[in-house]
Amino acid sequence: MLQADGGARGAPGPAGIGYLLDDETGRRIAEHAEPIASATAAEAEYRALLAGLVGAHELGLTRLIARSDSRLLIGHLSGERGIRSPPLLALQAEIGDRRMRIGTVLFEWIPASANGAAHELVAGVLRAGENT
Repeated sequence: MLQADGGARGAPGPAGIGYLLDDETGRRIAEHAEPIASATAAEAEYRALLAGLVGAHELGLTRLIARSDSRLLIGHLSGERGIRSPPLLALQAEIGDRRMRIGTVLFEWIPASANGAAHELVAGVLRAGENT
């Protein structure tokens, strides 16, 4: 299971991403957080999911449930909502490519309260950026 989160301070502004990967038993197999260039919150959400998919692919995972608390992101990826933003369209294409390389990837929206660990990774990155 992948849990991803992204955030930005501003629109656009300093941004960060984070993701967690757990195996079928719930054991943590990877965790990552990093600052990214200035971005909107939506771009950060997309980039967090993409980074998590890259991490899953590098670990050799072939089946994955990818969770995010971004209704916009999950709505876009499920086809329920159209995308007008060129940067998000480009990121969606990269996500689609990575999804195909992995095999089976299901996207699932979760409430923010269930995405706390990934959110904390992003919050830590953004706090660290304030102190530099």
